[in-house]
Formats: sequence, C-alpha cells, structure tokens
Amino acid sequence: MWAGAALLGWIAGDVIATDPAIHPKLDALFSGSFGARLDGMLTSLRMAPQFANHGNGGEIVLGVLGIIVVLVAGTIWRKRTLQKYAEESAKAA
Repeated sequence: MWAGAALLGWIAGDVIATDPAIHPKLDALFSGSFGARLDGMLTSLRMAPQFANHGNGGEIVLGVLGIIVVLVAGTIWRKRTLQKYAEESAKAA
C-alpha cells in the first residue's frame, strides 16, 4: 500500500514538473548556481549531474517531494483514524 502511494506521489510530482506553467520556472531555478551546487553534490556521490544544463533535475526533485508529501499525509491520516477507532472502542467498553 505504501509503495503504491509513493508511486502515485512520484507521478504527481513529475506531472507538476512537466506542466507548461511550472517547467520554465524550474529550468530557471536549476540552471543557475543552485543547480550547479546540486550537481557538485551529486558528483561527489559519484552520480551523474542532473540539474544545471541537463534539464530533468526539477522532475526528480518534485517527484521526491511528491513521495514525501503523500507518505506524510498518509501517515497523519492513518494515525488520526486509529486514534478515532481507539476512542470509539474506549467509549463502547
């Protein structure tokens, strides 16, 4: 269940990143020194550069952000639901 939710979060983030209204802003954000610093961190981890002059770093960032948002929201929802059932069963007892 959690893996499916994470996949949906990744897809949602990717769709947001490729939206015609958002994509140019992401390119502008990651094409400068910020993207170069992120690429430097990736290079130090022996990973290929993804941001400055490469074009798909924004999709990766928003995909990961989508996963985080979906999993955090699911965790909060689950805790609230379990708390609600615990309160109802305490009242019934």
